[in-house]
Amino acid sequence: PAAVDHLLAEYDLIETEERKLSDVLIGYLNPMDHVPSALAQAEAAKNKEEDDEDEDEAEDTGLDPIEAKERFDTLRQLNNKAKKAINRYGVAHKSTQQHLSALGEHFKLLKLAPRQFEPMAEAVREALSLIRAEERTVMALCIRQAKMPRTDFIGLFPGHETDESWATGLAKGKEPYAAAIAVVEPDIQRSQRRLMQLGRKNRPDHQPDQGHQP
Repeated sequence: PAAVDHLLAEYDLIETEERKLSDVLIGYLNPMDHVPSALAQAEAAKNKEEDDEDEDEAEDTGLDPIEAKERFDTLRQLNNKAKKAINRYGVAHKSTQQHLSALGEHFKLLKLAPRQFEPMAEAVREALSLIRAEERTVMALCIRQAKMPRTDFIGLFPGHETDESWATGLAKGKEPYAAAIAVVEPDIQRSQRRLMQLGRKNRPDHQPDQGHQP
């Protein structure tokens, strides 16, 4: 997940004294509190009056560095487990989703310094844009080139974004478009491999793009 990778990289800079703890973290949220998404927090931060100069001279938050280390160590462990699950099972697998959920639950309780919001939000937006592009490529291959009915694609593709056997199964099927799918199968699988690579770096909290005709 890109946002977590970014935050861990920022935290690691504390050890080399390139960052202060207050540059990364300003507190912790109560699990019972309503926790806005990272993107929502980023938008809220952008709408506030800019006070970068004040931030650069911010006082220490007084947070216990030992507790912070424990929380970030746990975050790193959960992040590694999520990445391993993505690599092994793909993003849509139940086990992967459980690991991603555990990671998200831990991550959202960290009250980040305002300077962290925009870089993370930008990373998420960029990742989602790349994922959408690859999904649209697969949709175009299936609907435009293989003449697969749009309703079939919408019903069959979700959950198989990184499953390279998906196109193979369609190509061996009895649907009228099976032979045409076989022709574009290598291109579909190429896009799926790209989706897998993106999934290793990012948590795609989204549904496949089904709303735009390719």
